[in-house]
Amino acid sequence: MRERPLRREMSGLRPPRAAEASAEDQEPGAPMLSVGFILLPRFTLMALAGFVEALRHAADVKDRSRQIQCQWSILGPDVRPVRSSCGVAVAPWETFGDDVRFDYIAVVGGLLSGHDSVDPKLLRYVKAAASRGVPLIGLCTGSFLLARAGLMDGRRCCVSYYHAEEFEAEFAERDIDVVADTLFVVDRARITCAGGLGAVDLAVYLLERHLGSQRAQKSMSQMIFDRVRPPSAPQPRFDASWHAHARHPVTRRAVLLMELHVGDPVPVSSLADQLGVSLKTLERLFQAEFDLSPGAFYKRLRIQIAERMLKESAGPIMNIALDCGFGDLSYFGRAFKASFGLSPREFRRRHAASALAAAAAAA
Repeated sequence: MRERPLRREMSGLRPPRAAEASAEDQEPGAPMLSVGFILLPRFTLMALAGFVEALRHAADVKDRSRQIQCQWSILGPDVRPVRSSCGVAVAPWETFGDDVRFDYIAVVGGLLSGHDSVDPKLLRYVKAAASRGVPLIGLCTGSFLLARAGLMDGRRCCVSYYHAEEFEAEFAERDIDVVADTLFVVDRARITCAGGLGAVDLAVYLLERHLGSQRAQKSMSQMIFDRVRPPSAPQPRFDASWHAHARHPVTRRAVLLMELHVGDPVPVSSLADQLGVSLKTLERLFQAEFDLSPGAFYKRLRIQIAERMLKESAGPIMNIALDCGFGDLSYFGRAFKASFGLSPREFRRRHAASALAAAAAAA
């Protein structure tokens, strides 16, 4: 998962059009950036809204919202509304045509359960766009649809850490390099994005490329968006205490990769290679932020996850050990006791007794 040089990543994308003269009363003409959006059933509204709003603010002067510098449309096999994951329905503006007039086609996904009712016409249109060299964007779980259509083979594909295991399981036999620790990935004529607010970062990234930094900054300013994150920025995680002191982007991405490989730990040297840094640099960053080597941090993280699993589940301790990357139950027991002063069995027993006492006191 080493970051490729930008020039290679960007090859295959439509070249930016020549800048047009900016004038307050400019009339609509050929847009400098055009995007067609395809909504999958139960798509995420945030990904669509964030991307479109970034285009809207850059498309015109002040806040007039005319589609001048940018153009966008919502496409579908018909114009029946598509219900989003939050229940808000959005109707396509136009149906698929024989031509593909957009610079990019973006497939907006969301809940994977919605993929069961995808219209075959949608897949045919996306494949036709790819065959004509139109760059494709997979937003949120839109990347799953691109992969199922055979359009991600031999490429890097960004997915949310939340869906990484499902993606790897479904496409294990395919030649797809799964990336679940960055916001988005540009690999030739394919762009995949983890979703959420990352869609805004991606939109601004394309605005700067096609319209220049001034238009991109205008969009960010009007959206009250103080800074744009690069593709390699780590996907934020705030549900685990071990992220609290990870400040450096490389360190945060390393922790994400460790979390993604809790059950099948990867060598620290491999982590450094995937992050594009030397082993020495990775060790220096971890020592500075955690006062631990990457290997010691990795082991502590797995022990802490095991602690949480012991509290939250009644499953066999051996299964918990395996899920946390400990193939030997005895070794797991020694490592756990060194951290908590109790064996896993004793720890679970005491936690259960404390929970019962707390419940009785509250009754």
